[in-house]
Amino acid sequence: MKTTIAISVFLTLFYASAGDVIDLGRQPSSFKDLQGRQYNALLIKADLDGVVYVENGTTGGGRVSYTNLAPATLELWGVPTNRIEIAKQRAEKKSVSDVQYRERTTKGGHLQQQADQQHWAEVSRNQAATEFRAQQQADLAAIQSLAAKIEAEQTQNDYADAVAPIGASGSPEYVKAQMDKRDRVNTMQVQIRQEQKQLLRMQEAYALKYSSKTNRP
Repeated sequence: MKTTIAISVFLTLFYASAGDVIDLGRQPSSFKDLQGRQYNALLIKADLDGVVYVENGTTGGGRVSYTNLAPATLELWGVPTNRIEIAKQRAEKKSVSDVQYRERTTKGGHLQQQADQQHWAEVSRNQAATEFRAQQQADLAAIQSLAAKIEAEQTQNDYADAVAPIGASGSPEYVKAQMDKRDRVNTMQVQIRQEQKQLLRMQEAYALKYSSKTNRP
């Protein structure tokens, strides 16, 4: 059983990528870690090591390791509880790597240190590139989602506009009921125009962010 768990954790670590980052949508949360520290924070994302947060009303924040969180807390946020074991394995692996790195630096001198620095710089660049592509995909998905929403709303409102009267006569109750239909059409059209402006801003921001080579890691 332990062997099966170890193999599962190893495979999870081996195939770790930007897809393992869960967007928590800045949801507010009040919680305690296993050391009893109280947090009142906005949850940003859950990566393979822990939950990244910012403190409510401040610019401060950080990451709480999964090994310092209760499984019930992770379940409440929709984060898989097996990440506790994954984080433990990753921390142990990093600890071993750090020890080996110090030993190599001591024995190998400056040349080995330079080689290691180049290696970790490349690892960092690859990670940054992966996160950049993941963010680009997320931004594009948001644009496409809003565009589809606008199209559906416009189609529905065009139909409503075609059948809504522009004038009515009769009893006050009847006139009001008919003109309420026209008011709803007009109100929806205003909302659609606001969403179209928002979509344009998102598209412009996307083009500015991802078309320039200087923004890429």
